[in-house]
Amino acid sequence: MAAALEASGRYRVLRQVEPCAAVEPPPGTPIRTGLLIDLETTALDPAADEILEWTMLPFTCGLDGTLYAIGDGVQPATPALPADPARRSIA
Repeated sequence: MAAALEASGRYRVLRQVEPCAAVEPPPGTPIRTGLLIDLETTALDPAADEILEWTMLPFTCGLDGTLYAIGDGVQPATPALPADPARRSIA
């Protein structure tokens, strides 16, 4: 199914980040620490819609984009959905 969606050109299928062993950067390599944040929302209007779920994934990389370490994802408990069905529809 994912291949069919991607082949249509209308969708981009995101895949789970595979765990990897940390790699020691070469001596003297400047590194940066980042945090990938993923939000799942009821729609796109931040004034009216709600965040259903969020996940954070820390990582360490070089200035050239080489990944040296990917941390464990942090995902807080998902809050209850709004009782109003109109608030649950995805636009």
